[in-house]
Amino acid sequence: WQVQSDKKGDVVWRYTKTQVDRLVKQGLL
Repeated sequence: WQVQSDKKGDVVWRYTKTQVDRLVKQGLL
């Protein structure tokens, strides 16, 4: 299902963005 895969991709994107933001705050990126 397209909607379901889009939602899953959104979750992965949000998780990745959170991890990146955390690394930036720690000065690692």
